[in-house]
Amino acid sequence: MLFPFLTVIPGLASLLVIPHKIESNYNPALPMMPLHYYPVGLLGIGVTALLASFMSGIAGNLTAFNTVWTYDIYQSYFAPNRSDRHYLQVGRIVS
Repeated sequence: MLFPFLTVIPGLASLLVIPHKIESNYNPALPMMPLHYYPVGLLGIGVTALLASFMSGIAGNLTAFNTVWTYDIYQSYFAPNRSDRHYLQVGRIVS
């Protein structure tokens, strides 16, 4: 229950702090807060951190997908009893 509060509370605070920029559309509430309060350098670091976390999540999902495909599906049903080198190559191709 912590994560909904991490988005709801700052969103409600942004309605109190910058209501003139957020009239009837609440979608830009959280992105407007860093634009309003952060200086240029800190905004760049914040955007870089968001992109890094996005790339990390995508890399984790890609690795999990490759593992499930190669070892649980491909090895079990399509090509059993092959070498580890073969499975590594299949995982790279799937990526």
